[in-house]
Amino acid sequence: MNAKALETYHSKDNYYSQGDGLENSQWQGQFSEHQGLTGSITTEQWQQACNGKDNNNQPLRRQQKNSRAGWDITLSASKSASLKALVDQDPKVLAAHRQAVNETVSYIEDHCIFAQVKQQGKVTSEQTKQGQFALFEHDDNRNQEPPATYPYRHPQSNPMRRW
Repeated sequence: MNAKALETYHSKDNYYSQGDGLENSQWQGQFSEHQGLTGSITTEQWQQACNGKDNNNQPLRRQQKNSRAGWDITLSASKSASLKALVDQDPKVLAAHRQAVNETVSYIEDHCIFAQVKQQGKVTSEQTKQGQFALFEHDDNRNQEPPATYPYRHPQSNPMRRW
């Protein structure tokens, strides 16, 4: 998704944000830590991440028209796990789902993030092992209905260049 689409999509119907902050959200990834992004995500941080900017509003990557700002990944618990976690209110199941999401995001960061590097006119891919992930957890859909399988954790990935 490009920056405008990413920001608009995740702001639509207040699906992720509540008031001035983003509830049930957190930063994850080495590049997030490098940028000082920890804990819950603020609206300003989210807008800067969507636009490829750091905390000082400086560009983190080359700004190109219609460049990809990030990827949307949905990681959902199975229906039986969701029912156990939310209907039966079993905190161990929800904790296990959160751990599985965190481990999946860590795997993505360690094995799946590459940057294009141009040296002497040749473009190569380089594994960075550094990502900026915005995790959003919710238990409904855009129509505020509980979906067939929930809870969802949406890691928004904004892989960054090596620092």
